[in-house]
Amino acid sequence: MSKAMKIALFLKRRLLHFTILAIIIAIVIGYSFPSLTKIPKTIYSYWIMTLAIFTILPSMIMMRGWELKKAAKMWREVLLGVVYAYLLGPFLAYLLAFALPEPTLRIGYFLSNIVPISAAALSYVMLAKGNIELGTVILVVLALLTLPLVPLYLGIYGSMVSVHVPVNKVLFVVAVTLFLPLIIGQSIRYLSVKKKCACYAEKEMAPYLSIIAMVSLLLLVFSLVLRKAPVIVKKPELAALVWGLQATIVFTLIGLTLIIDKLLGIKYEDHQALAFVSITKNQSIPAAIAVMSIGGLAVLPPALIPAIQPVLAITYLHMEDKVRKFLGSKEEKVKSPQIALTK
Repeated sequence: MSKAMKIALFLKRRLLHFTILAIIIAIVIGYSFPSLTKIPKTIYSYWIMTLAIFTILPSMIMMRGWELKKAAKMWREVLLGVVYAYLLGPFLAYLLAFALPEPTLRIGYFLSNIVPISAAALSYVMLAKGNIELGTVILVVLALLTLPLVPLYLGIYGSMVSVHVPVNKVLFVVAVTLFLPLIIGQSIRYLSVKKKCACYAEKEMAPYLSIIAMVSLLLLVFSLVLRKAPVIVKKPELAALVWGLQATIVFTLIGLTLIIDKLLGIKYEDHQALAFVSITKNQSIPAAIAVMSIGGLAVLPPALIPAIQPVLAITYLHMEDKVRKFLGSKEEKVKSPQIALTK
């Protein structure tokens, strides 16, 4: 095993611990040295956007874009994935956001639940012995829908909570933080396949990409929490409330998808792809949008949710036997490619 692989596996196994540690250190430093929380907004905004790009780029290199052509053969499952991720999930976030006390905090929480393109979803699908091919197809489709739907949803929700959302800025951030890495990432993948082999990205590049993504994510969480450290110290109940609401939305979404998939006769492997793509959210893009377009407490949810999202996903992983029994599926041996945890 290479040194890079050892480091990547170590970070992956301890990512939750490092995320919590990054939050604690950021709170201590930010509260002890308040001048650090007053970095000029322009510099801070571009720093956050840069980290968001480096967090997302590795998953865009790992994504098998050509799988999109297979969507036509799995149109029902792909449609369900879109419904869960862009209709059911945002609707639940809209309802639960009313429990938050401040308008920008509400829109930040809503924003954190409408970008369902976390590459970590594929890792969870793999561990649950789910249909990775289906998960990949759904992720590609959701990525293509992000540019029109995220600004639309934010504009509508912003008008509801009386918070001005500059749609042009949101479009700019989504385009830069998602489609720029997508274009660069798929170009790198194409060149690696052409010059090396089809499995080069999964085998040789994967550990380095995972390290880049996880370190960038930790720096992103640290930077976001550092900026709002004084608020978190003075109002710790806000952090607890965000975590509680996120746990509620995840397990409500799991329950609903289980019932719907049971009624539609979706098999276990396909359900797990649908479930993990739906419950795991990308927080890098929401963080960049919150910093550059909204401000205020909107940055808190995308900073805090990465600390609890792995806990919730792993908890659901341990329910595999119960899920199989509920869906009436027997365990089968599934050969799955190794997918790096990048988000």
